[in-house]
Amino acid sequence: MQSYDPPSGNAVDVINQLKPLAEAGDAKASFLIYMKLHSCLGAMRPTDPEVQEAYRKAGITIDQAATERELIECEGLQGEDYSSRSKWLELAADNGLLEAQLAYSTDSKSIIGGAADRLKDPDKVKRYKQKASAYLLNAANHGSVEALMSLSSSYREGVLFDKNMVNAYAYYKAAQMASPELDMSSVLRSYENQLSSDELKRGANLSQEIYNRCCK
Repeated sequence: MQSYDPPSGNAVDVINQLKPLAEAGDAKASFLIYMKLHSCLGAMRPTDPEVQEAYRKAGITIDQAATERELIECEGLQGEDYSSRSKWLELAADNGLLEAQLAYSTDSKSIIGGAADRLKDPDKVKRYKQKASAYLLNAANHGSVEALMSLSSSYREGVLFDKNMVNAYAYYKAAQMASPELDMSSVLRSYENQLSSDELKRGANLSQEIYNRCCK
C-alpha cells in the first residue's frame, strides 16, 4: 500500500484544484482532500490523542514547526470545509482506494462523530460498522499489515466485530508472519496467556489461513 502525505500549499487552493477530479471519481484526489483537511484539523489540536493516533496510522510525524506552517496554510478554511472531510474520505474509499478504506475503518470520528453523535443516530453507527468492517477485511486481504493489526484490535476490543480473542490472536499472528522484521512477540505472548491450548491451536490454524489468503 502507498503512503500519502497531505498536499503542501494553501488548503483552499489545494482543495479547489482537487475537487473537480474528486467529483469526477478520482479516488486519490478525494483522499488527498481528506488528508489536507485532516492535517489542518490536527494542526489546530496536535496534542489530541485521537489526532496523534490517526497521524500515526497514516505514517505522519507531528512536528511543532511544521504544525505552525500548516496553520498558516490552513487559513481560510471554514467549518463546513472541515465537516466535509467525511464526504471525501468515504468517496475515496467507495472508489476503491485501499489506503482510504483503511483510514475509513480507523477514523470513525470523521464519519460518525463523537459519543453524543453516535447516541443520536444508532442506525448511522450500524451502517458505518458494516462498511468499515468490509473495508478493513478488504485491505487485509490485499496484504495490509496495518489492517491485520487493526482487525486484531477490533476483535480484542469488540469494536467493529463481536469480541473474539481467538480471532484477535489469529490476526495479530498473521501480521507477524507477514512482517517478520517486526518484533510482536510481547503482544503475542499476552494473547497466548489468555487462551486455552485448544484456542491457541484454533488461532494458529486460522492465522495460517489468513496469511495464505492475504500475503503468501
